[in-house]
Amino acid sequence: LFGYDPEEILAISFDELVVPEEREAVRNFLAAGDEDDGIEKGFEFRGLRKDGSVFFLEAYTSLLTYQSLPAVYGTIIDCTGRKESEQLLVQSEMQYRLIADNMKDVIWILTPETFTFRYLSPSIRNLLGYSAEEFMSRPFDGELLSDTGESLRDMILSFTDQYNRTKIQEFFYLEVKLKDSSGLPVII
Repeated sequence: LFGYDPEEILAISFDELVVPEEREAVRNFLAAGDEDDGIEKGFEFRGLRKDGSVFFLEAYTSLLTYQSLPAVYGTIIDCTGRKESEQLLVQSEMQYRLIADNMKDVIWILTPETFTFRYLSPSIRNLLGYSAEEFMSRPFDGELLSDTGESLRDMILSFTDQYNRTKIQEFFYLEVKLKDSSGLPVII
């Protein structure tokens, strides 16, 4: 894990296995193990390999008795892959949010079972005059009107059912009420 032979690792202090800026936090974590409440404790920190490379670790400790003396049982896991994936996910979400929050088209995510919005892009204000929060707090069918007179709920359920069966994406047209009560035709 650290690149040391067993004899080498026994000859160095644990501090040398931790990046300098996190050594105090790791010491505090280990010291808190003295106040054991019987629950295994976990902690993340960055380790330092023999070659100087840095990697992410998770440490889990719990107190036990060894040869009639208190001792700490510990497990260290390399979690570098998970941490890198988490960082990539955060970056991807930030990029998506930047695009979604700044484009002119309205992006929305709707939970079809409850017909509640999980996300509505800020561009809704430019299109309809409502903030995303205002629009999301209003009754779903109360604001959106189909030009066919068909319930919007029924249209979306029918669209979802057809897409699930055929994987063919279709569009439908409807008129949406603006905040000033006028109507605006839109394509969904």
